[in-house]
Amino acid sequence: MDFNKIQQHLENEIVKSKEDIQNLKDAAKPITPDNAIGRLTRQDAIVSKNVSDENIRQLERRIIQLNAAIQRCKKQDYGDCLICEDEISEKRLKSVPEATLCIDCANKRSNS
Repeated sequence: MDFNKIQQHLENEIVKSKEDIQNLKDAAKPITPDNAIGRLTRQDAIVSKNVSDENIRQLERRIIQLNAAIQRCKKQDYGDCLICEDEISEKRLKSVPEATLCIDCANKRSNS
């Protein structure tokens, strides 16, 4: 496994996530009360802001997980399941690079 290449990919994912966070923050600017828009439009803006805030929280959690994955790369145990210690499939790591569990252990955990 090429840990340097993986680490670069993880760092790129962090940059992309930070850009997404900034875009969400820019798009969800609060509407000042003195702005003359309709009540329904204001309610839509509030709902949209709440959705954006949750998306930002998810991206911030992902950045933390990606940083942890970088640390695992440095220790060269990236891609090992934290429960059974088997290798996490390459397909899973490509779709979820911050994954810490193989698909079997993840399924067992979600069914518990």
